[in-house]
Amino acid sequence: MKFIHNFDNYLNKNSLKKLCFGLFLLSFLVYFLLGFSVVKRRISANGDEHEYLLIAHSIVYDCDIDLKNNYLNQDYRSFLTSYFI
Repeated sequence: MKFIHNFDNYLNKNSLKKLCFGLFLLSFLVYFLLGFSVVKRRISANGDEHEYLLIAHSIVYDCDIDLKNNYLNQDYRSFLTSYFI
């Protein structure tokens, strides 16, 4: 019981705030570094993501969802990695 009482006294408001802030900074740093590594390696769409991106591209630039002209113009190539091209 003495250990629990001493631990409770150790975690007063200021040290608990510091602990929470430290955990926040640590998680933010991990999130930032992982995001930076994704951007640095230029990870691109794979699977069927390029098809959804092509539909969005067609809606924005052609104002339609007809993808025939987009496939003829090979607009999908900008969404694929060199492995799939």
